Amino acid sequence: MNWFKFFRLKTNKIKKNTEGVVVYIKLSDDEFGSNEERDEILKLGNMIEESVVAEKAGEYDGNEFGEGQGALYFYGNDRDRLFEIIASSLEKIKFIGAVKIEKLETLNP
Repeated sequence: MNWFKFFRLKTNKIKKNTEGVVVYIKLSDDEFGSNEERDEILKLGNMIEESVVAEKAGEYDGNEFGEGQGALYFYGNDRDRLFEIIASSLEKIKFIGAVKIEKLETLNP
């Protein structure tokens, strides 16, 4: 069983031709991290969501935890713009931890 997919907490229907950005956060262990880590990552997702929504750049689609990392999913019409807003938000928040931001290919469901 892929536990990483098991912990997906929130999903929205993705619109056609949507682009995405995922924020990966390294956890303290090779599984799901601590309760405190997960709480902080959930707060981080909500803080980034505020910036993304305020800039009318897209939406926060939810998160996943497992295999030693947390992931935050954001979707909109322009992944480059989303990436810049997310990176800027992370700089302002000064989140401590290993973070990787990845642009996703255009989704055509």
